Amino acid sequence: MAHSLPHNIPILIVGGGASGYFAALQAAESVPGHQIHIVEKGSQVLTKVRISGGGRCNVTHACFEPRELASHYPRGQKELLGPFHQWQSSDTVSWFMDRGITLKTEPDGRMFPVTDLSSTIVDCLENEARSKGIVVHTQKEVVNLWPADSGHWQVQFKDDGTIRAHQCLWAGGGMQSRQVIRMMEAIGHQVIPPIPSLFTFQVNDRLIEGLQGLSIEDVSSHLPWCDIRSHGPLLLTHWGLSGPAILKLSSWAAREIHDREGPFHCHIHWIPWVRQPSENLKHYAGTHGKKHVSNAVPFRL
Repeated sequence: MAHSLPHNIPILIVGGGASGYFAALQAAESVPGHQIHIVEKGSQVLTKVRISGGGRCNVTHACFEPRELASHYPRGQKELLGPFHQWQSSDTVSWFMDRGITLKTEPDGRMFPVTDLSSTIVDCLENEARSKGIVVHTQKEVVNLWPADSGHWQVQFKDDGTIRAHQCLWAGGGMQSRQVIRMMEAIGHQVIPPIPSLFTFQVNDRLIEGLQGLSIEDVSSHLPWCDIRSHGPLLLTHWGLSGPAILKLSSWAAREIHDREGPFHCHIHWIPWVRQPSENLKHYAGTHGKKHVSNAVPFRL
């Protein structure tokens, strides 16, 4: 990846993550013969792919109907419907299968490579890029870009001056930098202020002390003050609550949590499949009152 950056590039992709690589590969297939360059500001490409799904890479989800797939997104459902009719999960599965990568579906619908290794996906993307002659540059940070009178793009780098790109696609990931937002607004985009999403909950409660690492297969999580719910596996960590039940809840309630600007209440139903836990406990105590809980567990978590 120690290539020098030409001053005139036919197609430039900014961002060496999953979207940047896939955009470059699609461009290579759509307009063969055009030189394509990926620039990544970090020292390594595909970093989030490597750690996705706990190092196994959660590639896609086993939901193959565009309208249903769009309904699972907290925001932008209407805008995503059209693109999902052009490319959706089944297309992703087929794309990897055509390249010798088989995906498996887990009970919650998440799809992983059968190897359970994110390196399988990383290697596939990097090998495809090499085979199509896509040039990758690391430690190249774009600080500005603007349309030139000629119809091309002027792209300014932090340490390497300015180059010209005939076509430029931004795949730089999160929009946390105010500089990036100003850049996008300057070329005509309307940017909705970004907020955190898909985050864990910090909990300061003695009731969960010493339970770090405990995982519960299926819980119901609920934010009563905005009536948003989720369910799924939950993980107790040294700082609080994590796992899909919490991450999904934080995603759906991202704006409500952000607007609250402070601590909030979250209800966790640890045994949602039990309709009347108090009555069940009383009955269990009556029939197994002399047994230790370790020998007679009323509810299986």
